[in-house]
Parts: sequence; C-alpha cells; structure tokens
Amino acid sequence: MSRVLLIGGNGFIVSHLADMFLNKGVEVRSLSFEAEKFRRPLKKVDYIYSDYGDIEILDKALQECDTVIHLAHNADPGSSITDSNDAINISNFINLLELIKSKNIRVILFSSGGVVYGNPEKNPVCEQTLLKPISPYGVTKVTMENYLYMYHHIYGIPYLIIRPSNAYGEREDFFQKQGVIPIFLKKILFDETIEIWGDGNVVRDYIYIKDLAYAVFLLYKKKELNGVFNIGSGRGTSINELVKIILSNFNESFEKIIYKKKRAFDVSKIVLDNSKLKNLTGWLPEVDLDSGIKLSLKWVKRQLVL
Repeated sequence: MSRVLLIGGNGFIVSHLADMFLNKGVEVRSLSFEAEKFRRPLKKVDYIYSDYGDIEILDKALQECDTVIHLAHNADPGSSITDSNDAINISNFINLLELIKSKNIRVILFSSGGVVYGNPEKNPVCEQTLLKPISPYGVTKVTMENYLYMYHHIYGIPYLIIRPSNAYGEREDFFQKQGVIPIFLKKILFDETIEIWGDGNVVRDYIYIKDLAYAVFLLYKKKELNGVFNIGSGRGTSINELVKIILSNFNESFEKIIYKKKRAFDVSKIVLDNSKLKNLTGWLPEVDLDSGIKLSLKWVKRQLVL
C-alpha cells in the first residue's frame, strides 16, 4: 500500500489532504510541529510531532513512504517583509532533497499561485508565465521550485510543483492574519472592524479546499508525471466583491470597514489558468465561491458556538 508523508501536516490545507488520501485508501504519515487546532488526531494517521528541520527525525519519517507532500513554511507574504525566514525555509528544503536523492521518493511541493508570478502582464496566468515575485515569500517559493527541478535534473527525483490559488473552507484559522474569508466572517459575527489594504480592487482567485485536495490527489495518481500545475478556480474576485458576497449571508447591515494604505508587496491581480490540469485529469471545481462561503460560515459559527 502507498504511503504519503505530509510535511507541515497539521495545517489547514494538509488536514484536508489527509482526509482525501485516507478516503482513497492511501496511508498517511504527518510530520508537524504541533497538532491540528480544530479537531482531534485521526486514528488512521501516523503523527510525528517535531520540527522538520531535525534531520534525524525527518529521515525516520521518510521510511516506507513513496511520496512527500511539502507544505511547511515559516512565513506568509506579509510577515516575510519584516521577519524573513528565507534561509531557514530553503535550507530545510535542501536537507529534505539531500535525504531522498538516493531514494525512490516523489516530492510534491506546494509553491504559490498567488505570489510567484508577481504582477503578470495578463490574466489568467498559465504555468509558463515568467515568474517575477515581489515579496521575500514569493522569492523563497521560486527558489524552492528551482532547487526541486535541479535535483530532478541531476538525481532523477520525481516531482510535482503545485501552484494553488487562495484556498478557503473549513478548518482555516480565523484568528490568523492570512485567509480573508474566515477572518472577515469572524469579524462580522463579532461586529469587529474589517481592514482592507488598498482600495479593495485587488483581485484574487479563490478555490474551495476540498476541490483543491481532490485535484492534488488526481495528480498524485499519475505516478510517472513530472511538472508544474496551477490549481485554481480560473475566476477572479476583487476584495470589494468578496465582501459583498460575504455580507449577502447576513440579514443585518454591516458598515465597519476601513481602507488602509496599499502594501507594496501585494499583487494587484492574479487569476490562474487551470486548463493544463483540467485537460490532463478532467478535474473541474465543484463548489463556487458563494456556496463555499456559506459552508465556511456554517463551520465558523460552529467553532464559535453561535
């Protein structure tokens, strides 16, 4: 039986990957610094709680695994400006590649469809678009992609690079600084002020988490496949439009919205061309943004006991 190692294995996205792979009959091992925040450990998952920078523990975690799915990253686009962990993220990833370069283990790297392209000349962007990141976070992700391709070229490591758009859905932490949908939902529910950077016209591509997880599984099944894949809805939504969709789920009016100065590292518009993925696997996103927000709202209310 196949076994995947999920590095960063108890975060929002990876928790849904664990569900998907378990449901498809794949064994799952999780390597993460801490347990999941919103549910108890799953009985069928082999959990290892450690910093994946510990090479000895990482080497043990790789045993009997045929695939590594890497999502560990000690930053987000905003925090990377003032508190960069570029060297740590890159060196940890190189250590992983060094451990598996003589093993028959496939690497699936979660990069970023939101920052690696920078401000593209046109949208939607395909995988061949020139990468011009404008934040340390984006530069680090591109560097990790390049290291993975180099190790594939020299040592034959099989690989996939996933460039997802903005994933959202159940188990996304509404107390963090990243993930506007759950954060906005929580603020509206508690009548707190929503802060929007810039004029609200920045455009993002939002993908429901279960659609993302299924797309990753379809790519995982193609064992001989190497390459780069966007995973997104293919549709752009501005922050102002997003707020309107969210507010349509509430009966009362909400006016506590303030606009702050635009940040230099924010990409103005990014929409992912997902045709490469669709043509190869037949995948299509099943949950539209309005439906996904409704599902997210139900989940947030349950967590907050509302």
